[in-house]
Amino acid sequence: MKKLQNPIAKQIMRNWQMYLLVLPALVFVFVFSYGPMYGVQIAFKNFTVGKGIWGSAWVGFSHFARFSSLPISAS
Repeated sequence: MKKLQNPIAKQIMRNWQMYLLVLPALVFVFVFSYGPMYGVQIAFKNFTVGKGIWGSAWVGFSHFARFSSLPISAS
């Protein structure tokens, strides 16, 4: 077996069980916190289902500007 010279690699190899226990928590955070951010792009695009998120044209804040310029209804 080759000796590890890097102290960080040595620390990881010594505590590999701890890193294995942390892995499901990191996957959970990524999937449920950062994964939905992919869909937030739809608000800034002229989304069409046929083209998908990446194929739709980028419109920036025009949807937000149009929404904020609408008259407010009290009903």
